[in-house]
Amino acid sequence: MENNQNSQELTIQQAISRAKKAAKKGKVAAAVELYTAVLELQPDHPIAKRGLRKLQKELPCNQSEQAQKIILPNDQINALVNLYNSNNMEATEQACRNFVKGHPESIEALNILGASLRGQGKLKEAIEVYNNITQINPDFADAYSNRGNALKDLLILDKALESYQKAIQLNPKNAVVFVNYGQALQSLGRLDEALDNYEKSIQLKSDYTVAYLSKGNALRALGKTDEALESYGKALRLKPDYIEAYNNRGIVFQDLGKLDDALKDYEKILDLNPGHLPTQHIVNSLRGYDSKSAPKE
Repeated sequence: MENNQNSQELTIQQAISRAKKAAKKGKVAAAVELYTAVLELQPDHPIAKRGLRKLQKELPCNQSEQAQKIILPNDQINALVNLYNSNNMEATEQACRNFVKGHPESIEALNILGASLRGQGKLKEAIEVYNNITQINPDFADAYSNRGNALKDLLILDKALESYQKAIQLNPKNAVVFVNYGQALQSLGRLDEALDNYEKSIQLKSDYTVAYLSKGNALRALGKTDEALESYGKALRLKPDYIEAYNNRGIVFQDLGKLDDALKDYEKILDLNPGHLPTQHIVNSLRGYDSKSAPKE
């Protein structure tokens, strides 16, 4: 616990230092974003609060106005986040585009815009938005991570790996990025490297179910079925309604000829999602087997 607190303090100190340097160089947008990020972690941080006031009052008039535009009321950003979470990607895109007309260097709004574009499959547009963010603030780790996701969706895997590596360099404590990085490596057949990244993710976030699912998938691809079953089981203990984990574990059981166990997992999927026809077809097929007469490996 103490180590985590020290790591956070180090991150805050680095952000404050970079903000001061950016302000001295006249990079108002970058300085404001860094101070704002600090205040999200520690709302009463005195240096960050003073730094923002200084940007507004002491910089030349045109830059002060720019800073004021970037310091956005939380309720406006929250409204964009809520709209995105409602899964209305088209409306989110339009709201973000309207918003950034008045706040063209709002990293938070641009990041939501990129996510809404990716949610619609507009991957190249999303990448352009994330590129724009990295131009505004080269230290914004989430932009590199999200750009990596869009590149991975486009199967531009080498570039995706580069983007994830940059995100990890900037923020080595983000468990999600390690899983996404691992999945890109796994798509390239680099299974041992993928496993290493899933393990790093789990070390950072021991209850991260996607990491256990991805680890199970890699282990299965390596033929380590017992370890794969263990990883899927861990995911399901953490998230008992995890349909994908039941499905993948069921596949492993089926491959091993353990049809009763496979059937239980597939039936659990139907309990959670009664209308899932592909699983219903598998269940109907397995019910025609006698597990005692199933071929043994």
